[in-house]
Amino acid sequence: MRSGHDVIREMFPDYLRGILSDDTRNDVDVHLRECEDCRTELLFLTDLVRLETPDPGELYWKTLPQKVKLTAREEKTNRFSLRYSLQRSLTVAATIVIIVLLALTYLKRGEMPDQDPYYLYPLTTQILDYDGITEKDIPVVIEHPTVYETYAEGFIDNSYHREFVSLSSKELECLYEALEKEQERGG
Repeated sequence: MRSGHDVIREMFPDYLRGILSDDTRNDVDVHLRECEDCRTELLFLTDLVRLETPDPGELYWKTLPQKVKLTAREEKTNRFSLRYSLQRSLTVAATIVIIVLLALTYLKRGEMPDQDPYYLYPLTTQILDYDGITEKDIPVVIEHPTVYETYAEGFIDNSYHREFVSLSSKELECLYEALEKEQERGG
């Protein structure tokens, strides 16, 4: 019961002064037997009560009101100083800049174009439709063979690479069909 625990702690000053009723004092005693934290706090308060503090003297008590007034006046003048005004205006300006940047970021998010549909799932393979593409739509790329390709083929004129590049789409389809038939026959 947390609220009962807090109520007991609030009664400690009156408990130490001895001004609690007998029933209330018995309740505090029962609680102190069960609660280690409250016993520790009561011991601490008892030590504070026994601790004697010296009287600061007559001069302290006479000058205290003047010190309080001087401190209050300094705080009041500091509130209206240039430094205080600059700090306050810089804080307000920084807050406004942050709000504007957040608003612009939110508005820009709405203007962004949709993502590339082919990039939605980059780890999956997508099948593209090439039915509407003709040979005229595909640019012809002529590459010059490198020195390695020239020596690997033996002669520049007898390059298989050049022969495959020069085939039309119908010739490639015929070659593909011929290779499939050859594979079916096992040759």
